[in-house]
Amino acid sequence: MKKVLTAVLSVVLLTTLTIPGLAAREVGLYFDGKQVRTELMKWTDSFSREDVPDIFYMDVSPQIASGRVFVPIRIVSAFFGAEVEWKSPHIYLTLGDTTLTLTINSDTVLINDTQMTLEAAPYIKDGRTMVPLRFISEAFGCEVDFRAGNVYIYTPSLYIDGSRAVSAQHYQKMTHGGVLNESETNICINLLYQFILDSIGEEITMSEYFGDEFDTQESSKLIHFIIGEIFFMETEGLEGEAIQQYGIYRRDFMGGDFFVQYYYGSEYVNISATGLGNYIIRDVTQDKWYRVLDENTFVTYLYMRIQLGEWEMIENTAP
Repeated sequence: MKKVLTAVLSVVLLTTLTIPGLAAREVGLYFDGKQVRTELMKWTDSFSREDVPDIFYMDVSPQIASGRVFVPIRIVSAFFGAEVEWKSPHIYLTLGDTTLTLTINSDTVLINDTQMTLEAAPYIKDGRTMVPLRFISEAFGCEVDFRAGNVYIYTPSLYIDGSRAVSAQHYQKMTHGGVLNESETNICINLLYQFILDSIGEEITMSEYFGDEFDTQESSKLIHFIIGEIFFMETEGLEGEAIQQYGIYRRDFMGGDFFVQYYYGSEYVNISATGLGNYIIRDVTQDKWYRVLDENTFVTYLYMRIQLGEWEMIENTAP
C-alpha cells in the first residue's frame, strides 16, 4: 500500500500545474464547472439580522509563480473543506485521513508520513499565504485540468455508508407548498453534507410545538416550523431514492425562552417556549433531533453552500 501511495504522489508532483507565459493575466478558477466568484456578496442572517462574512469568493485571483498556479490558503479551507492549522512556518491541511504539511519558502512537503519535494514552494505575498493549487487538489483526490487560461477542479463524489450520492435535493418550504430543486455538483453535495454534520449539536427530545406546516390556524401554536429539507440521493429525480434526509426547523420570530402569547381564534393561548434555540436539525433517516451549534449564522452558511451548486427545479407545488 505504501508503494502505491508513493507512486501516486510521484505522479502528483510531476504533473504540477505549469502555465508558461501566463503570468500577466488573471486565471479563472472553476469547481465542478462553476466559476468561483470574485465579487464580495453581502449576506445578512434572516433571524439575527447580523451580517455574516462571505467565504466562497476570491478576493485575490490565482497567481503564477515559477510557472505554477498558486491560490490563497483560504480557498483551500473554504472550497475543499480542509482544516487549516498554522504553526509557523508550517501549515497543516487536513481533509479526511490526509494531512499535508507545508512549510513557507520550502519545497519539502509531507503527505501524512511520506516526504516529497515540491517544484515550487509556498510563499507569503501581501499578507496572504499562497499554496500550489494542483498539488493540493490532487493530494485531496481531485482531478485538475487547464483550458483556455482557466483552472478546472473536479472534486470526488460523496459516499454515505458506502453509497454514492449522485445528487442533492433541496426542498424550499413556502407558505403554501414548496419548490424542490436538484443539483449534481459534487462540491456543493460534499460541503452541504459536511456542514450539516458539523452543525449538529446535542441530541434533544423535540417539543410538541413543531410542525411541517405554518399556513393553518392550528399552526399559530407552533414554536418551531419547517423551512426546508436536504436530501442526499442514491438515485436522482423526483422518484429517486434518498440515502440521507435532513429537515431544518426554525423558531418563530415571536418565540423565545419565555412565555409568549399567540392569538388563536377568539382567545389567547400561552405557550412556554422550549429553550431549544433558533434552529433545529432533524435527521429524518434516523428520526433524531438535534440542536444547532452555531444557530445565529446556521441558515446563512447553509445557503452559501447551496449557492455552490447548479440547480434544476424538478417540482413546484407553490401556487
